[in-house]
Amino acid sequence: TLAHTPRSLKHALRRTMRVWQELAGEVDLLELLLWALLREGCPEGYDFLRNNIQELRQMPSGIGGDEKKKEPLKRVREQISSLGLSSAHEQALKVVLTLFWLNVYIYNG
Repeated sequence: TLAHTPRSLKHALRRTMRVWQELAGEVDLLELLLWALLREGCPEGYDFLRNNIQELRQMPSGIGGDEKKKEPLKRVREQISSLGLSSAHEQALKVVLTLFWLNVYIYNG
């Protein structure tokens, strides 16, 4: 989980509300909440996503059996593994990536 305590959830919700008041209608509220939860609960994952968002958005879709298309995916998974996150935080980061419609495919080999 990304919100380990009620207090951490409250911090993420406050950050979301503060930003939403300024950017309402310009950003997706769910995405904004996910960013805030990630920032609060897994700062390393937040930094990884923030620093790699452009590359992640350019990941090929429909990888299938194409080995050439699998290489960027393998590289991203290796980078996530090298962050030294707990297994719960690593899984949470992968779920957030999936919810952001990034082609990381958390459950496939």
